[in-house]
Amino acid sequence: MGKGRGKGREEGGALKCGGCVAGFVLLLVIILVSSSFSKLEYYEYGFAKRLTTSTVDRSKVYGAGNHLLGPDYSFVTFPANVISVEQDDLSAWTRADAGTASSTGSAGTSVIIDVSYQYRLIKTQLSDLFKKRNVNFKPFVENLAVQAIKNNATQFSADDFLKNRENIEKGFLNGLTDALKDANAVAIGVQLRRVEFPQKYVQRMLSAAVQELNNDAENYKKKAALIRETTITMQKYIENDAYKVQENAKAAGKLHKERAENDAIKLRQTARSIGLDKIRKRLKIVSQKHFVSLDYLITLADAKGFKSFVDFSTVLAGG
Repeated sequence: MGKGRGKGREEGGALKCGGCVAGFVLLLVIILVSSSFSKLEYYEYGFAKRLTTSTVDRSKVYGAGNHLLGPDYSFVTFPANVISVEQDDLSAWTRADAGTASSTGSAGTSVIIDVSYQYRLIKTQLSDLFKKRNVNFKPFVENLAVQAIKNNATQFSADDFLKNRENIEKGFLNGLTDALKDANAVAIGVQLRRVEFPQKYVQRMLSAAVQELNNDAENYKKKAALIRETTITMQKYIENDAYKVQENAKAAGKLHKERAENDAIKLRQTARSIGLDKIRKRLKIVSQKHFVSLDYLITLADAKGFKSFVDFSTVLAGG
């Protein structure tokens, strides 16, 4: 009995020891498997990196997700999303224009600008970028961008910076697109924000604007004087035309009056002749001498203050 109990105890201990070993091995497997997975976020690209040797495998670019690499591996990461950069107080130079050429020769003027731009790394070219700059690519990209912006600023005049910002942004984007090819990246957009000119340039432009306004005012005065002179001349023409109409009306009225008077004289002469003929016939005057005397007497009778002893009214009425 004693020997059986001892043997049972030994077998139970062995089973417990074996269970512990199996549990430990299972735990070790779980730990190894879980540590063999490396994760990349949705906004990351990555290269596999061996931890023991620090060597990086650039043959494959990994995207977002959990990847079974092995316990001795991790990721060297790059941003997969759009990278935004704000470049403030950037000193640049403009192209010469009418406002700057007069005082600075053929050169433009200095300008201080704030610019924002966005870019994205090209996934298929990350191996080349890592070879050039490892993971420290941002200063490289920003230096290229600054030089591209400064170079393209010289293609635009100061007036463009004040009035045509959209064109400048397009020019900056084109220059940035070409420059970032060396950084294995693609430009997405450019925004021109603050634009600040030197105080001397601002003062000069204000003086030019005031002078332009004064010139416009002087031109307006000259045009106003010319219009007044033209108006006065037109007024005189109209007054002359009115005077002509008035004089023509007077002449026409006088002509009608004279014609009426002439017609009245003719009518009176005709009536007198008829009346004289009737008197001659009534008085039976045959002699021309007597007829002339009768005409003379009637003429005297028509005169004022003449007293006649012949009742011509009765004579004429009797005819």
